[in-house]
Amino acid sequence: MRDLTIPELGPKRKLLAAAEKLFAEKGFDLVSVRDVSEAAKMNVAAVNYHFGSRAALLATVILHHVTPLQEQQLKRLNEAERRANGDVISIEGILHAMIQPIISNPHAIKLSQNIHYQLVSRIFTDNGASLSLSQREVYLRVNDRFKSSLETVLPTVDPKNLAIRFHFIQGALAHLLLRVESLAPKLTMEQVFHQFVAFAAAGLRLSETTEAVPPPLAEESPQAVFNF
Repeated sequence: MRDLTIPELGPKRKLLAAAEKLFAEKGFDLVSVRDVSEAAKMNVAAVNYHFGSRAALLATVILHHVTPLQEQQLKRLNEAERRANGDVISIEGILHAMIQPIISNPHAIKLSQNIHYQLVSRIFTDNGASLSLSQREVYLRVNDRFKSSLETVLPTVDPKNLAIRFHFIQGALAHLLLRVESLAPKLTMEQVFHQFVAFAAAGLRLSETTEAVPPPLAEESPQAVFNF
């Protein structure tokens, strides 16, 4: 396996920076090796020379963004549970552990924060489908860890319904990350995500009694009769 270490300068760094920007803007499926090479102003063979393949380049991008993010998410969740000292932690505490590492991004390599947000959004959008097998296993394991923690603090909510709510939260977060600058141009990232945590926590707290059967389709609804 090729070395995934990225130098501060040089052609490998240029290729990675170009790939990050393109993957963030277009998504993982729409970016070719030629696109990356042209954006970096390098020969089309440069990606294979420095990374081995397009898949390896994508794996490197993810390694520098998603892997450190997941490590921080688990670290914060474990710390929150340890501080609770056996008590149940709050829903907000779980959500902060999941979201705060995205904002702080302590291990991201040098690029705009917005590109990092977009890359993370792409991962959430396809539920990790673009990851390598080993990376996807970690991604799903982290998701399961957070869902398990939520099940502990929300014992009255059916696990199936909770899984759906968690999926909704990930979708809303993905949209926010992709459009955060246009959605809230006058707010700081901390303010935006503070509001998101409050919104997500309220949705997770919905009681079982609010989970009513969906209304019938329009064609099944009784027709109103008006007497004039």
